[in-house]
Amino acid sequence: RPPTWPRAVRTAAPSPADVFLCLAVSYLTMNALRRTTTSVCLRATAAVPHRPPPAAARAMGTAKQGSSGRGWYKKYEKEGEEGFRKYNPPTPFDWSEAGATSLVYLDVSVDGADPGRVEIELLDEILPITTTNFKKLCTGENPDGLSYADTPIHHVVKDSAIVAGDVELKTGKGSHSALGTRYFDDEALVMPHTEAGIVSMVNGGVDTNGSQFYITTAPSPQLDGYSVAFGRVTSGMDVVGSITNLFSIRGVPVSTVTVTAAGVLREGGGAEAASA
Repeated sequence: RPPTWPRAVRTAAPSPADVFLCLAVSYLTMNALRRTTTSVCLRATAAVPHRPPPAAARAMGTAKQGSSGRGWYKKYEKEGEEGFRKYNPPTPFDWSEAGATSLVYLDVSVDGADPGRVEIELLDEILPITTTNFKKLCTGENPDGLSYADTPIHHVVKDSAIVAGDVELKTGKGSHSALGTRYFDDEALVMPHTEAGIVSMVNGGVDTNGSQFYITTAPSPQLDGYSVAFGRVTSGMDVVGSITNLFSIRGVPVSTVTVTAAGVLREGGGAEAASA
């Protein structure tokens, strides 16, 4: 015979007094728990020895590596007040002392319209390897037949630079030098990016210069010490400016911007002239 279960006991709804009593007990319990927790925390804090502030710790000789302010103090010890001066932009490059230079051009077209010309002066005497690579890519006279002609200006960095020069894939994802190797070393970092119109190599790290390059549209100190600047725009900054004003999505121009032709207008030197 199956067991018989007791019938459910029907209880009456709680009275207001019962509800009030339940809430009162809950409040008193939570309040007591809060006071107990606070007391435990205060006792635990009192058990921890007082840590003096960084300045006092240094005076007492108790400062340890990792203490708050330690990095700034070490900087002050090493560099003194000079280490805390505000950043001063570098002095612009003095082109009167550039020595031999050459002149090249890039004809740039937007959506098939008549091209505008950008002329670039190169530091042949100071940076012969970098400028020779650039000139060989302008003329197409190199072992691989690589040329800036029919390559896109594939990226626009607002208030900084435009990016071009993918002679390998023509998508912005390739880069190849005209010197017989994919990349060549950083030749020298002699020109800061202090103004618009500076032409500088794009790289993916140390000694990875290929064919891609920047033309700055504003001072770009973030490139100093990283990218080899080797020339300046002497004519055609209006063309560069019109490219920066094009509508772009995540830096990629919606319009088709193409270098339709490139070449050398005036020779001044380079690696071949230097070795002659």
